[in-house]
Amino acid sequence: MKFLFYIFDANWKYGGTMVLHELSKILSDLGEDVYLTVTNAKFPENNSKIINQNEAMQLAAADDCVTIYPEIVYGNPFCAKNVVRWVLYYPGGHGHGMGDTIYDESEYVFTYYNKYVENTIYEKSPSLMVFKSHLDKFYDNNTERKYDAVLLKKGQFRSLDEVKAKFYEPYMNIMNKQILNFDDVMRDVARPEQLNAILNEIRYFVSFDQDTYHNVLAALCGCISVVIPVDGIDDRAWKTKCEFFSYGIAYGFDDLHWAFKTQSKTRQHIQNLEQKNITFAQNFINLTKQKWNIH
Repeated sequence: MKFLFYIFDANWKYGGTMVLHELSKILSDLGEDVYLTVTNAKFPENNSKIINQNEAMQLAAADDCVTIYPEIVYGNPFCAKNVVRWVLYYPGGHGHGMGDTIYDESEYVFTYYNKYVENTIYEKSPSLMVFKSHLDKFYDNNTERKYDAVLLKKGQFRSLDEVKAKFYEPYMNIMNKQILNFDDVMRDVARPEQLNAILNEIRYFVSFDQDTYHNVLAALCGCISVVIPVDGIDDRAWKTKCEFFSYGIAYGFDDLHWAFKTQSKTRQHIQNLEQKNITFAQNFINLTKQKWNIH
């Protein structure tokens, strides 16, 4: 059995890229025959084979090959025979024509979190939650914190000025330090160690993206990590649906006590979740073999 991943980047700053690579690494470590279309052949600690697009097209046509596309990929670019669609975010949620909202009925859909496909025809799809924790790269240095930061990413606002005009004013008495646009910060960061140093200079890390792992990284680095709530989802529902965010993160400024109370539990909790990677990957192997009767 062969696994082919549709990946063209090895950038650690993007969560979707990281989990695709982590799954490919685990499958390879488990003895599976794994292939990547990534352009960066030096992606660390991954023994999967690097192939070009023409080679991928030929491989994808084989009866014993399973091709894995994330939800942002439109259609079936490799003309693959056996397709797994790994929904790492809401189908079509990235906008700008990035990915379909309905997949071909022949595709085997897996979801990173079931909440991404709630109230869709995929809501009973199997889960595949594999991730890279970066626990060895992000920690609290106990240094002076000079700034506060706002992360926009996939949130409701498009600029820091818009945040300040429509949201920031009620919290002036709390966030009274220099405000960094964390989206701009991320564009200039080259290595995890560099990001760790920056997060250790931040006091309040306020995120308008409820789903990003950066909210966890901020908590690991000792920031007061605050996720701005979305309408219709209370703090209990949010913490229950998103296992990453159970500890160390406030769901709104009224929830700061929870962040303070549970921040010390964050690292162990993330470590416990990461230990489930092998179980999820092995289940994925078993299900795909059964689906296409591959031995």
